[in-house]
Amino acid sequence: MNTSHTYLNSGSYQHGIRVNVIDDTQSFKVKLCKEFTGEPQTQFKDVFSFLRLSISTRSIYKGLCRIDYHDFPLSAVREALLNLIAHRDYSVNADSCINVYPNRIEFISPGGLPAFISKQDIEDGRIFHRNPIVIQQLTKLRQLDTNNHGFDIIRKTYTRNDKRPCFQIAPNSFRVILPKISSPEISEAHS
Repeated sequence: MNTSHTYLNSGSYQHGIRVNVIDDTQSFKVKLCKEFTGEPQTQFKDVFSFLRLSISTRSIYKGLCRIDYHDFPLSAVREALLNLIAHRDYSVNADSCINVYPNRIEFISPGGLPAFISKQDIEDGRIFHRNPIVIQQLTKLRQLDTNNHGFDIIRKTYTRNDKRPCFQIAPNSFRVILPKISSPEISEAHS
């Protein structure tokens, strides 16, 4: 029986993350496609760096200080990526996928929800760890804080915006959708 736990204990991370940067929302023409492999912490670092470069950034100067504004809140992008890696079903033979559109980013995780978790549980902030080994690795490297609920963090980054993130649950996938923000967020890099 091939379970996520057995797969992760084997140390063979064969599933990767495919990132598609899509030209527009009408033609769905892929402008750039990149695949990332390796251990979960390596995937996190590499994919997040790539996404930062793929997200439009505008800068303004106030005196000698530069302030960067991003089309998507980086803290929400970071949390959605962490959730994609930490909670995917590693027993499903498929890569995770991230589609970067001009107006949204979609994080698509194979495997759907475990039978004991419902959409309401997620909305209520119930915390569960499908892959404790991955959670442990990401926590050790200080990429993940197990005291926080990722979807709460994502929602909070959109509180001063007219658009809201959402998630869609299908039998074999879980999708987090981050809309482009209408008012820019100041980069956390200057904190």
